[in-house]
Amino acid sequence: MYIKKERNLKKLQKAALHEQKCDLTIGNIRIFDVFTGAITLGSIDILDGIIVDVREQETEDKNYADQYINGKGAYCVPGFIDTHIHVESTMMIPENFGRAVLPYGTTTVLTDPHEAANAAGIKGGKFMLKSGERTPLRLFPQNTVSWQRRW
Repeated sequence: MYIKKERNLKKLQKAALHEQKCDLTIGNIRIFDVFTGAITLGSIDILDGIIVDVREQETEDKNYADQYINGKGAYCVPGFIDTHIHVESTMMIPENFGRAVLPYGTTTVLTDPHEAANAAGIKGGKFMLKSGERTPLRLFPQNTVSWQRRW
């Protein structure tokens, strides 16, 4: 499940403005723009695990980051979002589901754990939500307001 961590926004802003070095630059990559369909050669700057800048130019300038990785022309695309899934229908718990889909680009799912709740009651629904907290997959429960009131 996506857990919002306390982030130093001032630090991230400074990095985005190139007033502070990032941890990592991944360069020599083809960046896919999902809005225009354009593919451009560029670099991505990362600080504290957050992308702070996407640049449409290639540079190995050490002023941007402490570490540089050459992407060797690989494509960079945004993570996929599955807008409706019943994870329990996959016969996996959220932890294992995350292990299965993350390597293929799905980074976020909107899930409705009512099937687990229907089969195992409150404990089933709570189990699915707890298991979702143990995966780097961003898992957002849908429609939980109505059935959480019953708990």
